[in-house]
Amino acid sequence: MRNLRFPALAMVAIVFALIASLSTASAGDRVADKIEVSDVWARAMPPMQPTSAMFLTLKNTASTAHALVSASSDVARTVELHTHLMEDGVARMRQVGKIDIPANGEASLAPGGYHVMLIGLHAPLKEGEVLSATLTFEDGSTKTVEAAIRGLSYKGDGASHGGMKCGAGKCGMSSDGGMKCGGGKCGTSSDGGMKCGGGKCGGGKCGGR
Repeated sequence: MRNLRFPALAMVAIVFALIASLSTASAGDRVADKIEVSDVWARAMPPMQPTSAMFLTLKNTASTAHALVSASSDVARTVELHTHLMEDGVARMRQVGKIDIPANGEASLAPGGYHVMLIGLHAPLKEGEVLSATLTFEDGSTKTVEAAIRGLSYKGDGASHGGMKCGAGKCGMSSDGGMKCGGGKCGTSSDGGMKCGGGKCGGGKCGGR
């Protein structure tokens, strides 16, 4: 019996070593570790507005494409991934199942495009505060980010790439999904960006920044 005990102990040690090595390899393959997140901010909204949106830039440092598949935050009852689509001449928000991040590339979540929708806010988001959110990628790995809450006038770094403003014609949808002149009048969407079909904007019409 004494001679059999040592092989059994050795086998247990080998099993634990294998588990440890597999855990280390698995941690190194996490998609979340290959995604760099920057320019994270959320929109401050009036007290009676139950929704807001969070924006950010996702940089994929890997040679294969990955995807953001969901997000969560304690500040809202429901958190969804959204984009803007043109329907019957009106730009509307729609939920999406994922946001692709190209290999060695970036995905920009900005006003007028992809964004993280915060639905059913538990309390108003106040300018100058910070909220915490968790991003989940296609392999189930997660990354926690901190979003600075900005005022209604703040458009972020991505606003100059297709954001809308008043004064240069009517708005419509460009071929890349952004806003352009030519398809109706503009109004403000619930995420603080611009949409078509909501009346005139600030006494004038809308155009590209």
